[in-house]
Amino acid sequence: SQRSIDRVNQAVIRPPLEHALVDREAAVRKIRELDTSNLRDEVRDEWERVIQSIEFADPSIALDVFSPYLLERPTPLLDHLPVRHLVIVIEPEAVRLALDQFAAQAEELRTNLEQSGELPAGLPYPYFTGESIIGALQRRRAIMFGDFENPDDDLPSSQDEGLGFDHAPLTFTGNAEDWIEQLRDWWRNGWQIRIATEQSERVRELLADHDLSPSRESESGARLDIVHSPVQPGWTHPDARLALVTDRELFGYRRQVRMRSRRKRPQPGLLESLNPGDYVVHVEHGIARYDGLTTLDSTGADREYLILQYAGTDRIYLPVDQIDRITRYESGGVEPKLTRLGSPEWSRAKQRVRQSVRELAFELLQLYAAREANAGVQFPPDTSWDIELEESFPFDETPDQLTAIQAVKGDMETAQPMDRLVCGDVGYGKTEVALRAAFKTVNAGYQVAVLVPTTILALQHFYNFRERLAPFPVHVSMLSRLRSKAEQREILKAAANGNVDILIGTHRLLQKDVQFGNLGLVVIDEEQRFGVAHKEQLKRLRANVDVLTMTATPIPRTLHMALSGIRDLSVINTPPRDRIPIRTFVSPTSDHLIREAILREIGRGGQIYFVHNRVQSIHQVAAKVAELVPEARVGIGHGQMAEDELEAVMLSFVQHEFDVLVCTTIIESGVDIPNTNTIIIDQAQNFGLTQLYQLRGRIGRSHQRAYAYLVYPGNRALSAEAQARLEAIQEATDLGAGFQIALRDLEIRGAGNVLGAEQSGHIAAVGFDLYTRMLATAVEEIKQGRPIEEPEAVSVDLPIAAVIPPEYAGDEETRIELYQRISSAQSFGQLRDLQAELLDRFGVLPEPVQTLFELARLRVRASNLGITSIVERDGEIYVKPVLGSRLSQSALRKDLGDGVYVTPNQVRMVLNLLEAAPLDCAKRVVSEVEESGATVLDAAS
Repeated sequence: SQRSIDRVNQAVIRPPLEHALVDREAAVRKIRELDTSNLRDEVRDEWERVIQSIEFADPSIALDVFSPYLLERPTPLLDHLPVRHLVIVIEPEAVRLALDQFAAQAEELRTNLEQSGELPAGLPYPYFTGESIIGALQRRRAIMFGDFENPDDDLPSSQDEGLGFDHAPLTFTGNAEDWIEQLRDWWRNGWQIRIATEQSERVRELLADHDLSPSRESESGARLDIVHSPVQPGWTHPDARLALVTDRELFGYRRQVRMRSRRKRPQPGLLESLNPGDYVVHVEHGIARYDGLTTLDSTGADREYLILQYAGTDRIYLPVDQIDRITRYESGGVEPKLTRLGSPEWSRAKQRVRQSVRELAFELLQLYAAREANAGVQFPPDTSWDIELEESFPFDETPDQLTAIQAVKGDMETAQPMDRLVCGDVGYGKTEVALRAAFKTVNAGYQVAVLVPTTILALQHFYNFRERLAPFPVHVSMLSRLRSKAEQREILKAAANGNVDILIGTHRLLQKDVQFGNLGLVVIDEEQRFGVAHKEQLKRLRANVDVLTMTATPIPRTLHMALSGIRDLSVINTPPRDRIPIRTFVSPTSDHLIREAILREIGRGGQIYFVHNRVQSIHQVAAKVAELVPEARVGIGHGQMAEDELEAVMLSFVQHEFDVLVCTTIIESGVDIPNTNTIIIDQAQNFGLTQLYQLRGRIGRSHQRAYAYLVYPGNRALSAEAQARLEAIQEATDLGAGFQIALRDLEIRGAGNVLGAEQSGHIAAVGFDLYTRMLATAVEEIKQGRPIEEPEAVSVDLPIAAVIPPEYAGDEETRIELYQRISSAQSFGQLRDLQAELLDRFGVLPEPVQTLFELARLRVRASNLGITSIVERDGEIYVKPVLGSRLSQSALRKDLGDGVYVTPNQVRMVLNLLEAAPLDCAKRVVSEVEESGATVLDAAS
């Protein structure tokens, strides 16, 4: 009832524990009796924290190791099933072997932890033994396809039950001609065919096109039925003349239906990760050091302020509702000079940069005007084949992915050559954007060149494009060193004659002997991997063909131009469904760590990359890995291997013929093996930040939790730059962090230049973000032929409590993010959405948060009127500028009290003479300005 709800102040609902705890007190007593003398000092404190977590049933601690103490009777999974349920064991001997290996690894891990002082001696074995699990099988109805090494006579087998099912898998995948012909053959020979698909309408149309009708019998007794089902894969039983065909065989994929969230969470701004000590830029006051949040009592009301420390003892307390006036200072690792408040140095610095960016903007616009003057290919709208390809995509497109696809196709359908950058994190679907653009190009009768930085990525794209486009008459070919000289000559001849529709290749595509009969689109994957000379060769391709560039971490120059509005930019930020952030560990290398990481991944059926970027010593490292983990099958791959050998190694790894691939950075770009979910990067201190991010992105491509280990020599001091890179990659664990990594890379290694080295000095003067905004403004000014005045910020600072309490929204980082989003809102609709989100995430808005939104709405109203200041100073509130001649002082005094004074360009209110609250008074004055038309524009005129 409502009355009972009112009596409850709060309710704390914890996540469920992994164990139902029977008697925590008794468990804690037994655990405290353990001999902990072998524990290291720092571990002993952690051990005490674990025991306290058990006492308070804290779900944040993994409690599986304590299960012998916590459970009344530990039960294996099988005992939770009803007694009459049937258990089928496909390979009992493999099950026994896996159980034995798991037990040995668990015991080895426990011994290592005891010897290293991380676990007390004598802790009971927390897992079920193989014998106990096999015993549970013996107590159940079970069918064995095979035998255990020592089978029990009473244990039933498949022969005992009289069951046999000699079925065979289907081999055609996505090739329409193959499976249509196979269906015809089955139909003629009287087979019973069942098609299980999630695209039944499309299948019916395809069958109708080939005179095959479902749901009727042939003269031979054959029958073909279509059912809507996600089951996969298909199989045949020749003796019984039965066939099951699924989407995997029909289209090469099974379409996966993805639930869409009701509201898309916005991407975090640059300030979300702002920490005390970071440098920031205030657009009016210059460069400062952020020293944290503080709560101040302003005329009897608590408000939160950001502390900005300037040169000397100068300090500004910035109200949180004005947080949009600052940005993080990013300028290639340059240590900035703090601005002196009250001096002209900041305005002079901005003036110098403003002059510089105008000159740069003019050069850039000339460059792109020349490009736009060329007539490119104007592609027609999508055909039915384009729609058919979209429907065969095995996933639901994310909103960002759809937006990027629509933007790319929109560019292609205009007369100007496209030059679009698609920036999306690894595994977020950039390749699908490129594939649809390529298919659209081929449908219009043009050729496509797909340029990639490595042979491995070329090979993967070749397989992906060929598989996805198999149902269509598209000729996909690959040009790289994996092809012999004779094969390359044939491919070049076919490309020149227009007989190759899509040519995928490495830098080899940029050589002079590569000619196309009718090139319409160039796709550049991982642009940051190409050098200056390659980019110069690409410029001539950009003259009159469409260019689509894809990257997860754009180079500073590319990012700069895209953010400036000079290049078209699409950002894919939405992660795929079930994608889990990668757990990243930065640690000194050790044999124990490497063995444990590899065994953990092998234990769950996965594979491992071990990156060692020196070919000279890679065989010794692989031998060391094989010695450390004799249970693992180890392979080697690097760029200096023979073409056929490298291709064979990669295909073997894809087919899981070995567990660990010891390799160089050839896997860095685009290699997608979902079963590989652990990566160990040796000598991680020698890699660049974006390179580390790309390497880490090779794992975590499925719903499995992925682990990245960045190891470095423990006996060597790291440089400050290497330390910064490793810290940055460890911090960037959020999904979609590639864009933030690119920006952080600007801090560590420099923003580079756009058209000349002289620009870097100007970037250092004002910071990358402000420099980019000024450049974008300069570009727009030249386009419009008139100066653009940046609107002056609205300051709203009233003596009222308007904060997000820590007990409502948690940590400081979350509150800063929320303050930034509220202060950046430009409309009432945005504020309504934000308010609804806070209600959804944190519950009913307390009064100070409601007041914060009231101030934000007041700021939006004031901005629309041209009012720039509604502030309280020394017991008086000033609203300015307004046209005082249009306002009635007597009418305002009648409503608000005698403390209202109207002057030619402002309204002044004395607090202790007002009869209404300060916020209500300010809102009343703004309403009067709206009704009377006394806007700043009128005042200026």
